[in-house]
Amino acid sequence: MASFLAGNFARHKSGRFVKSSVVIRSEHLHEGNKKKLSESESIGSATPSVLSCEFPVTGRCIVELKLLAKELDGCNLCGKTAQFIQLHGRNYLGLGSFLYITCREESCGEINVCHTSKVHRANGARGRPVFDINTKLAAGAELAQECANKFNAEVQILVGDDDSATVKKVRESVSHNVEKWSDINHAKKSFTSHLYALQSQFKR
Repeated sequence: MASFLAGNFARHKSGRFVKSSVVIRSEHLHEGNKKKLSESESIGSATPSVLSCEFPVTGRCIVELKLLAKELDGCNLCGKTAQFIQLHGRNYLGLGSFLYITCREESCGEINVCHTSKVHRANGARGRPVFDINTKLAAGAELAQECANKFNAEVQILVGDDDSATVKKVRESVSHNVEKWSDINHAKKSFTSHLYALQSQFKR
């Protein structure tokens, strides 16, 4: 009762008691959702090519379709089915990302946070969860380094950013040639040059 008197809870339009912040957020998003709802009234009859998202969807990440479909199955507050067209923000973290999708229900306006991949938390850890795919990627990179050191393998390609100091130190410490890739263009040029070298080496 003390929390109600302190103003921490308020009655939602649905009749339930929810946090006051949820009611305030719903009121702020009410006008914006009116426009979106009017534009999406013909969603059922529209073709996929007609639908467009107001937020530009760019970048690359690994998406687990079954997990994403489960998170889009219902709004966290009202239970209505969420729609990808209501995407208004995203945050990339390695190979995973957080998608911020506004509920299409006019009286709700809840912002649902959807994960594109499975997440986990370390024991006692706080803050954002960690994507499983990023943990596996880091473990794989460390395992590759251990194998290279164990078998004295020559690493001829380094993938990293545009910092030239690191690759300079690497080239000074080894006797063989080391290439550095920082984007897809480097990979294409290197692959093409190796093909030309093989062509000149194995002439018919």
